[in-house]
Amino acid sequence: MKRLLGIASILMLCTVSLVNAQHGTTIALQSDTQIFSGLAYNQATNTLMVSSSTDGHIYSVGVDGSLTPVIQSEELTSADAISIDKATNRLYAVSSTFGGGRGPGQGFNGAPPEGMTPPEGMTPPEGAPNNGGAPPDGATNGETPSEGFPADGQFPAAEATLYAFDLATGTSVFQVNLTQIAPNGGGFIGQMTLDAAGNLYITDSAASAVYRIDSSGSPTYLSDSNFQAQQQQGRGMAMGIRGLAYDGTNLLVSKMSDGSLYRINLSDGSVQAVQISDAPASLGELAMLADGRLAALDRMNAKVVTLSSSDQWQTAQVSSSLDISAGASAITAYDNTVYILESNQTVDNGEQGTPVTPQFSIVSYTL
Repeated sequence: MKRLLGIASILMLCTVSLVNAQHGTTIALQSDTQIFSGLAYNQATNTLMVSSSTDGHIYSVGVDGSLTPVIQSEELTSADAISIDKATNRLYAVSSTFGGGRGPGQGFNGAPPEGMTPPEGMTPPEGAPNNGGAPPDGATNGETPSEGFPADGQFPAAEATLYAFDLATGTSVFQVNLTQIAPNGGGFIGQMTLDAAGNLYITDSAASAVYRIDSSGSPTYLSDSNFQAQQQQGRGMAMGIRGLAYDGTNLLVSKMSDGSLYRINLSDGSVQAVQISDAPASLGELAMLADGRLAALDRMNAKVVTLSSSDQWQTAQVSSSLDISAGASAITAYDNTVYILESNQTVDNGEQGTPVTPQFSIVSYTL
C-alpha cells in the first residue's frame, strides 16, 4: 500500500538536474532528509528561497538546484511559511506546531492580550466586540480541558512564533509569539504577505483570524465568522482560511474548504466575499501577478488557477486553469511567472513503511 506525502516537500543537496516541464522549467532534486515547506522569491538577488521544517534553515536555491544556507538560527528549529520584504531586506519565517482541542472564535476581536498595543488601523469596527484578546464566553484557551476532552498533554498546545531576520547579516530583528495574539492562536498557520507600508499579514485557520505585524513587531488581528473552518469530505481536519495576497489596496484571503475568496478593506477592516464565476472547489495558497491577476492553488483538483477582476475584487472570474502535481504545497510569484513547490512522493509500506527515494521539484509557469 502506498500513501501520498502531499504537504511537505523534501529537498537535498545532491543529484540535481534541470529539465523542461510541459509548462515551464523544473528544478528536480533528490532527498530523503530535509523537509521543506516554505517558498519565496528574493527580488534583490533574483533567486528562490526555501525553508526547512527539519533543521529550521532558510536556503537560497541556485539555478542548478544547489542549496546555500542563508539563515541559520539556533532559535529557529523549524521553518514553515516564509516571506521577504524587499524594501527592508528582511525575511520573515514562522515556526509552528499544530495543537488540538480548541475551536475557532467568532466575529471580530481585534486586539491582542492586555499589555500588547496594536498598531493603528485594522481594529474592530465601531460597535463590534473587542475582548482584548481574551477567549470568547465559555472558552478557556485550552488552559482547562472541557469535560470529556483528553487530559493536558494528550493534545499538545499549539505553538507558533514569527521570526524576522536581516537578510544581509542573518541576524534576528524581532520575534512575535503568534499563539498569544488571538483566541486559539497559532493553531494552524497558513500563508504570509506584505503590504506597501511593510506590514506583515498571516492567516491562522484555527483562530479564524488574520494577524497583522507592523515593522516594529507590534501585533493585532482581525477575525470574522466567514473565516471559520469547515470540514472537507474525506479529510480528518477542518480546513479554513489559508492563502493570502495583497493587491495594492486590499487583502485577499482564500478558504480551502469551499473555494471562497474574501476581500479585506484595510482602511476599515471590513470583510466582503468575492463573487467568483465558476469558483474552484478549493482555494489554497495565493500569489499576486504583476498584471493584477491572482494565482491560486486548487489542491483538491491538482490545479493552479488564475482569477481576474475588473471591479477591485468585488467579483472575479477564472481566467485560466493549469494541471499541476497533486503534491503542490507552496506558491510564489515574480512578474507573471509563478513558482510552485511540488512533490509526488510515496512511501511503500510493504516493509515497515520503507521510504521510496523521493522526487521533488520547484516548477515555474508563465501564466
